[in-house]
Amino acid sequence: MSQEESQCSSYKSSQDSDFSPSAREIRSENQLENYLEGFARGAYMLKPQLSRHLQELDRNEKAPRYPCSKCSPILNSAKESFTSIIHPADQLLKRRACYPHPKKRQKHHRNISKENDWLLENVFDVLGNYQFCQPCVVQVLGVGSERLAKLREVKRNLQQEPTKIITKQEVVNQRLEKNVIMPRAVQETFHQWWSTVGENERVEVVAEKPQHGLVGKPSNHAKTGLQEQFLSFVDMNSQHNGRSNSSLVEYFFTPKFSRINTPKPDESNFDIKMKSSVVGEFNRTQNEQGKSTCSNSSAKRWLDGHRPKHGIMPHQTDYCDTCKELLQRISSTTAIMRRKTQSGNADEEEMTKLENNKKSVEEELQKHKEQAQQGYRYYKDTVNKCYTQGKRIRQLEDKDNLSADERAELDDLKDSFVAVLSLDFK
Repeated sequence: MSQEESQCSSYKSSQDSDFSPSAREIRSENQLENYLEGFARGAYMLKPQLSRHLQELDRNEKAPRYPCSKCSPILNSAKESFTSIIHPADQLLKRRACYPHPKKRQKHHRNISKENDWLLENVFDVLGNYQFCQPCVVQVLGVGSERLAKLREVKRNLQQEPTKIITKQEVVNQRLEKNVIMPRAVQETFHQWWSTVGENERVEVVAEKPQHGLVGKPSNHAKTGLQEQFLSFVDMNSQHNGRSNSSLVEYFFTPKFSRINTPKPDESNFDIKMKSSVVGEFNRTQNEQGKSTCSNSSAKRWLDGHRPKHGIMPHQTDYCDTCKELLQRISSTTAIMRRKTQSGNADEEEMTKLENNKKSVEEELQKHKEQAQQGYRYYKDTVNKCYTQGKRIRQLEDKDNLSADERAELDDLKDSFVAVLSLDFK
């Protein structure tokens, strides 16, 4: 044997030895077979191999076989129609020019959009559920699982309202006339078409979505009795604000309430703020009667859901309908100007007109505030005058011996005091 032949034979023997099982593996397999047949000794030495072998047998027995016998015949019969979905001939010529490589050109023969339409119609039902096993569709049709998941989501979004087909008599008995779907070929009105439909004729109706069994029932955490008590407390401690153009708040709480939530324990003047809180005062009355209390979040939720037009009374100097109307006009004009500027469609003449309108409203608001300030100063001066006159009247009445001048002064003070009050409350 030459030197080259010996080197080749040694290489083959080394290659066979690399891929052949070792003596330990062969001995382990023989021991495992002997143990399973009942001839092996020292079973404690074979526990890892035994457990691994038994798990593999169990996994092979339980693993489902795809494609299954139920889906395979149907999918194989439809596979030809699915694989024949390709682009038209004129488009294929353009794609062949763009993809000169044979594999890429063959891949881009497929019309993915038409394939997706075919899959949406044949693989999924109306509600977006699989009509076949998902692994069967993947193996038989060669479609990826991620693609099927996206198409399933598309099918579910398209079919938000499933339909069902029932007779006209069932529609009348279940009062589902509003859910009936007219055929597209019908040119008549619904009432005309509905009058011609027979009693036993079948029509398509939008199926009502099944609701949860607890819909309409109070939950275990719902405090219906406490909610009614809180709402009655709100009604007793609120009144209509009397504003004609108020769109947000129509009812104000009584003036003693300045907040809805209870204050935090570390806030200053905690006791005073607690008495001016709607929730705090409600909880105090509930504790006096031995009833349960509510939290800030529950009170906020009940007010938003059942009393959305209730709010805290603002300061008396802010109680003006004219100010509110003028501020709304200024805000509306400013929003229109900003929107036109951002969109790029701002006409110079139109913007000038809006700017002048805004300035006129602002001037009107300034004049109104000046008049209101004058009235407010007159009111304060009148109150101070009444206070000083009343104080002087009490001093003269407490005096025993009045002179003629003091008696005349007292009469004049009483007349002017009554006159001022009557003028103030007109």
